[in-house]
Amino acid sequence: MVPEAPAGLALPRGVKLPEKDIPVVRAALNAGVTHLLTGDKTHFGRYFGKKVAGLLILRPADYLKRQV
Repeated sequence: MVPEAPAGLALPRGVKLPEKDIPVVRAALNAGVTHLLTGDKTHFGRYFGKKVAGLLILRPADYLKRQV
């Protein structure tokens, strides 16, 4: 859990997400976390396994596989 990011924090260039998902990514970036785990394939699928401004976006199962 991380606090909500300031409204003025922009997403990295080229990242396209629905309005409802933008606060999630902004909060993660603002908090400086290294991983964002989501099962939302519809909106985040194109970013799975990729870093967005240093934030690695993964499905929870893929994250767990990397930890073994």
